[in-house]
Amino acid sequence: MPRTSGIATFTEPVTPITVFIRSTPGTALGSNFETDWARRPLASVARSAFIAGPLKLMTAVIARPEVHGLDRLADLSRLDDPPPLIFAPDHHSHLDTIVMIRAIPPAWRQDLVVAAAADYFFDKRWKATFSALALNAIPIDREATGRQSADLFKELIDDGRSLLIYPEGGRSPDGWSL
Repeated sequence: MPRTSGIATFTEPVTPITVFIRSTPGTALGSNFETDWARRPLASVARSAFIAGPLKLMTAVIARPEVHGLDRLADLSRLDDPPPLIFAPDHHSHLDTIVMIRAIPPAWRQDLVVAAAADYFFDKRWKATFSALALNAIPIDREATGRQSADLFKELIDDGRSLLIYPEGGRSPDGWSL
């Protein structure tokens, strides 16, 4: 970390645009952050413990969500192998994701993947790692359009994973939904 007058600075150094910076393998952030490791068995066990422990407690302290419509999923949840689903709620708060993870029935919660804004949740290594491990988040670029995200969604669903995605692409600025 660079030091100035004995005081630690916490900002990235400024690099002139004429200087080419070679990226080091494994250091990609944003929509290029690799999250496959977060869907491996050990990471899944750690995430399940986090969801059943601290996340459950945090949700109970912060919010008392009422879940409606579980009857619509009852028949599917009783299947030996419930099919993957796409959950697409409205998005009004940063708490939406943790509340949704707790509200989604266990049959889909274990293999749930959360589509998260690459520019916010994957802009710093610690945040990207935490988002991928704790929430099973995958980075989605809200600015660029293309097939990369759609192909990834298809691949995950084909692999039997359910998806939590916010159609608005972010929180509602005025409280109104799409």
